[in-house]
Formats: sequence, structure tokens, C-alpha cells
Amino acid sequence: YALFGTLLIWGVARWESERGLRPRPMLEWLGGASYSIYLVHFSVLSLSAKIVARYSLGAMLPAEAVFLIMITLAIAGGSLFYVGVERPILRYFSRGVGER
Repeated sequence: YALFGTLLIWGVARWESERGLRPRPMLEWLGGASYSIYLVHFSVLSLSAKIVARYSLGAMLPAEAVFLIMITLAIAGGSLFYVGVERPILRYFSRGVGER
């Protein structure tokens, strides 16, 4: 699988660069926020699961709906962390030493 995955990513990247394709702005933004989403998603999912259990939402909604809501909350939480924490920190450290 690793070889196939490597070849697939390499092929798509090469195809993209040869054709001059640009990703959609939302996908680019999510790519920038991906590390923050990774850092925060488990905490948000854990909190979401506790809320679902506490209020018996699993009994009221289909499992697929609960899953989509939890995934959306995890992405939203990571995105908020990106905007409120990661980007300001990156801006601060990207300035020159004399500019701080």
C-alpha cells in the first residue's frame, strides 16, 4: 500500500504542477489549518461524545447524523484554534527580531 500511495500522490502532484492547477481556496485554507485541526480534534470529539451521551442524542438522532455533527465540530474547533492561536503565533515569530 505504501508504494501505491506514494506513486498516487507523486502522480497527482506532477499532474497538478504540469497543468498549473490551483486548489480551491477553502481547501487551501483547510490545509493551512490542518495541524491545528489535528491538535484539537481529539479533545473536541471527546467533549462532543460526552455531550451526546449526557443528553441521549444518540437515541434521538441517527448515528450518521451524530457522526457528521461531531466531525463538523472537530473541524470547526480546530479551525478556531488556527485563527485564534496558531496564526497569531506564526505571525509573531515570522517578524524580524528588531520588530518585536
